[in-house]
Amino acid sequence: MKSWHARVVCEGEGYRPRQFEYSPLVPGRLVFGTIHGEVVVCDLPSASSSSSLSRSTRNVAEEAHGGKERRNRGERVENAEQEKEKDEAFETKILRRIEGTTSVTRLAKDENDCILGLSWLRKDPAKFVVGSGRGYLNLCDVDKEEEEGRGAVVRGYERFRRLTSVNGNCDDTHLLVR
Repeated sequence: MKSWHARVVCEGEGYRPRQFEYSPLVPGRLVFGTIHGEVVVCDLPSASSSSSLSRSTRNVAEEAHGGKERRNRGERVENAEQEKEKDEAFETKILRRIEGTTSVTRLAKDENDCILGLSWLRKDPAKFVVGSGRGYLNLCDVDKEEEEGRGAVVRGYERFRRLTSVNGNCDDTHLLVR
């Protein structure tokens, strides 16, 4: 069985993530939407470095069930110190934080309107669609400069009442909004 790991993304930043989506084209790129209508795009450490941070599922299961005493105390302390060093090496780089409730971006109606749908485009690694619970639907571009007036928003769409999810097809010709 493959090993796995869990790491906190953007710890201490005060975000309350609700929805997230990994980029299908850029390894380690993640966009997440919060319950307060914000959208954050970040780069996680590469898959090759994060795989070296993982522990086997057997070790995790042993620790969760009180640990089998096959390993002596010295080995456990050494492993705990190694895990702490690896955690400290795991840093997330925030590429873009998009305020969702400003009159410029309008990703959400207000800070009580959470982001419910996110979908990366398959043909352009910098673009994604974001939808809020109150029906705001926008195409965003991570690389678009702030001074262009609307921030990262490339295009706004007609409001879609009762939005719960957003998905694009494989060639970016159709968008499914539920």
